[in-house]
Amino acid sequence: MNATRANRARVKALVRLLDDGSPTVLDAVSRELATAGRVASAALRQAANDANPVLRSRARAVQEDRRRADVLRRLVGFCGKEPMDLESGLFVLSSLDREGFDARPYRKALDAMAVGVRAMAAAKAEPLDRAMALVHYMAGERGFAGDEQNYHRPDNVFLHRAIERRTGLPLTLTCLYLLVARRAGIKAEALALPGHVLLRINDGTSKFVVDPFHSGRLRTKEECMELIASHGLTPSSGWFKGAGDHVLLQRQALNLAAAWRSRGMTRASSMLLATARRIRRPALTIPRTTPAARA
Repeated sequence: MNATRANRARVKALVRLLDDGSPTVLDAVSRELATAGRVASAALRQAANDANPVLRSRARAVQEDRRRADVLRRLVGFCGKEPMDLESGLFVLSSLDREGFDARPYRKALDAMAVGVRAMAAAKAEPLDRAMALVHYMAGERGFAGDEQNYHRPDNVFLHRAIERRTGLPLTLTCLYLLVARRAGIKAEALALPGHVLLRINDGTSKFVVDPFHSGRLRTKEECMELIASHGLTPSSGWFKGAGDHVLLQRQALNLAAAWRSRGMTRASSMLLATARRIRRPALTIPRTTPAARA
């Protein structure tokens, strides 16, 4: 028996052990299969359709581990490039939501929003009114606002789901506003305040802060200072520096890890957390996948 056949036989034997009643055995087998390479794909696909519900469920869990690990490797490669593009990075995260994710329809949606903002701005004479067209269009015309009822829902983190549902976390909506602003030629930047990210818009003569989560509500500097202090932190000018794309992507990845953990997805959360903590570094490594969840 050559090495390839021996490896296939070994993988098939490991897959059959996925329905073992011993947690120790299951943990070891799941780790092996999660890093077994392409040779495990066919065996796992077959097991994922097996009549045995336990085997079927655990095989699918291992498949999902492998898929997430592939996406995280893409994220590693993406974040190693300079300059990093926030939009593309957020759509890499979107690939964690669904297999075969296609960003093209969502990029077109962003393009269409920017067209709407530019049209609204063109009808305004004052610089402030032209800049505020971003808020009036996104919150007023399109109805984007924060999800206060199900704040920790993973859907609130993904950019594509925010576009579909017109709601999300403060950071998700701020990123959405920011990406549309960039297309529409409006100067804007994110303020990564603790617990609540805001958007600062520059109309060419002055700057003002809006809160996309609360339908584009204007925020005073005093309100921002109070927000910082409410988290036990000392307000300072450093909090009012525009956040770079790496910072926003890292924070969004951490948000997703927290949302997954709140739903009991501890394995997936740990994988993403380990990667998110290193997004700002030039060289990243992906941790080995952890054992598959039990059925």
